[in-house]
Amino acid sequence: RETIPLPAVMGGSGTPLTVPIVFRARSGGSGSGLCPTSMQAVVVASYVTADGQPRTARAEVQLPLPLVARAIPPVKSADFKVTLDTDQPPLPLAELFDDVLALPASLGEGGKGGGASGSALSLRLCSGHEVTALTSKNAGRYRLQSASFDALWLLAAELSARLRRRLPGVRVSFNEPLPLTEYFALIDAHFAARQQLVAVSSRLEQ
Repeated sequence: RETIPLPAVMGGSGTPLTVPIVFRARSGGSGSGLCPTSMQAVVVASYVTADGQPRTARAEVQLPLPLVARAIPPVKSADFKVTLDTDQPPLPLAELFDDVLALPASLGEGGKGGGASGSALSLRLCSGHEVTALTSKNAGRYRLQSASFDALWLLAAELSARLRRRLPGVRVSFNEPLPLTEYFALIDAHFAARQQLVAVSSRLEQ
């Protein structure tokens, strides 16, 4: 459900009304689903005051990564790779992603759990895509790799955020040429899918 209607909310200085909201990730099977693009949820409350004035309140909530990812045994296949450089010594992936490693593998396909094997950590997203993070032994460098280019983004964003929380002032940079070929390929695939959707809808209306 995207909307939760409430008939009335009483104001005042007492305990505020609490509405529990449960977030769930839809499993997409073996790489057949849509990759989550962000772990941020936006909650908007629209209401009318006692004197009839419309109001809205907006809040942003950061959802936990284990909602959409589970650790799996290290995956070696990698058609796409990106490297994030930092100016600090590398941190163990088992410490950076301890919340994910604490849970069993129950998203997507495959029943075996996994963990951070030395300098490697592999995750299976709720979409079924698999992505791996590798750390350098000496330099503060993290390589992300996956068989799906779009699956790299979520781990890259999450890794950067966790590094900044653990290492205040750390500089995270991407010094390689921008992967524009892969980026434009995703745009073309999206456009082709939209065209196919329009064509199918037109045939159904006939």
